[in-house]
Amino acid sequence: MVSVIVGIDPGLTGALSRFEAGRLADIRDMPSIVTEKASKGGRLADLIGGSKTHKHRDIDKPGLAALLREWVGNYSAVIMREKVHTMPRQGIVSAGRFMEVVGIIDGVAAALSIPVETVDPQTWQRATSSPADDKGVCARATEMFPSWASHFKHHTVHHNRADAAMIGWYGVRYAQL
Repeated sequence: MVSVIVGIDPGLTGALSRFEAGRLADIRDMPSIVTEKASKGGRLADLIGGSKTHKHRDIDKPGLAALLREWVGNYSAVIMREKVHTMPRQGIVSAGRFMEVVGIIDGVAAALSIPVETVDPQTWQRATSSPADDKGVCARATEMFPSWASHFKHHTVHHNRADAAMIGWYGVRYAQL
């Protein structure tokens, strides 16, 4: 029997939830590193007023590994990750970056010998009665986990946490793990 289920809403601004013995035990934002890089001046606005910098976000791979190692410990564990697909009208660069994040998550999990199961967004949303919109999923997560309500307070920035919690809950309640 699986003791720990980690629900993951993948993405550079994604989130992770930890369920131990069927109860929500922790929620964290995806570990990431933000660096500043010089712009190359490809746009006219970049040339006006001197050189510019922009922020670049990457997954903190050692941070993700440390978090998963801490959460899993010596327990039997499974990662329940949302199955991702490219979206219509999504640019090739953003689609590539998103799939890179998924590869990093799966690679870190494999290195730590944690199995990864995937679930389609529609499947976990239907099974957990979660709306597809950000505000609705935050409301549903608050309803399901009232002691964690402060983690879902602002739907514009906390919807990834709510998704991760509901994906983990799907793993606890409905997945055959």
